[in-house]
Amino acid sequence: MINIERSEKEKIDLFHFLMDGMSKFSEKNYKEAIDDYTKALGIDPDAAIAYLYRGKCRTGLEQYEEAIEDFTKVIEIDPTDGRPYLSRGRLTLRKGNYEFAIKDFTKVIEIDPNFADTYYYLGKARISLKQYEDGINDLNKSIELNPDNPNCDNAYYYLGKARMDLKQYQDAIKDFTKVIEMHPDDAVDAYYRRGLAKMDLKQYQDAIQDFTKVIEIDPYFDDAYYHRGLAKMDLKQYQDAEEDLTKIKELVQYQNAVDDLSKLLETYPNDVNCLSLRASAKRKLGDNEGADEDDRKAEKLKNIL
Repeated sequence: MINIERSEKEKIDLFHFLMDGMSKFSEKNYKEAIDDYTKALGIDPDAAIAYLYRGKCRTGLEQYEEAIEDFTKVIEIDPTDGRPYLSRGRLTLRKGNYEFAIKDFTKVIEIDPNFADTYYYLGKARISLKQYEDGINDLNKSIELNPDNPNCDNAYYYLGKARMDLKQYQDAIKDFTKVIEMHPDDAVDAYYRRGLAKMDLKQYQDAIQDFTKVIEIDPYFDDAYYHRGLAKMDLKQYQDAEEDLTKIKELVQYQNAVDDLSKLLETYPNDVNCLSLRASAKRKLGDNEGADEDDRKAEKLKNIL
C-alpha cells in the first residue's frame, strides 16, 4: 500500500517506476523490470504490487528462492491477496515441497474458490503424494470450473497417470485420449501412456498403434520401441519384435557414445575429433541442435589450432 504522506515527487516517481516495471514485465524484459520494482520499493517498502511483480520477474529468470521471498513479503503485507499464495505454491511444487505447496493452494481456494488453476496445481501436488482420491477430485474440479483452461490438457494427463497407478486402466485410457484429442500431433507422452494402459488390458494391437504414433512423432523414443516389441512378441510377431529390439540397441549405443565422449571432453575440451564424433552420435539420436553446436565449436577450433 502506498504511504499517502510522501511528497508529490515521490508519489510521481513511485507511479512511474511501477508503470515502467509493468511495461517491461509484459515485454519479458525481466532484469530491467526488477530494477524498476526495486526502485519503487526504495520509495515505498510496503508496495505489495512491486514485490508481487518482482517475484514474477524473478520466476521468469529462474531465481526461484528470491521469488519465494518476494511472494512471502506480499503475503505479510496483504494476506487477503490469493495471487502470491498461488505463485509461491507453484514454486514450492516445482521444488518438490508438496505439503507446503498444498497449504498455499488451499489458502488460495479459501480466498477464491472458483479459480480453476488452483485446483489443477493442488491436484498435481496431492497426486505426487499419492493422495489419489483428493487429487483426482481436485483435477476434475479444475476441468469443471473452466474446460477451456490452458491447463486442462495437463489435468487430464495427471488424471490418467493417477488412474494408471490405481490400475484403473479404462479410465486412464479415456483421460489420455482427451489429451490426444487436444494435441493429436504432439501428445507423445499421452500416446505412450495410453499404449501402456492398453498393454495392461492385453489390447496389444491397439497398443502397437499408440507406440507407433509415438515413434512417428519422436523416432528416438527408445521405450516406445521396447514396449512395441513386447506387444509384437505377445502377438507372436517375432521378426517385427526383433527389429524393434535391435533399434533399441542402436539408440543405447549412440547414447553411450555421447556419454563417453562427454566425459573425455571434460578433460580435453578442445579435442576436435571428440567434438566431431559426439556431433555425429547426437545426430543419430535426433539431437540436431546439440550436434550443430558441437560442429560449430569443432570448426572454430580448427581455425584457431
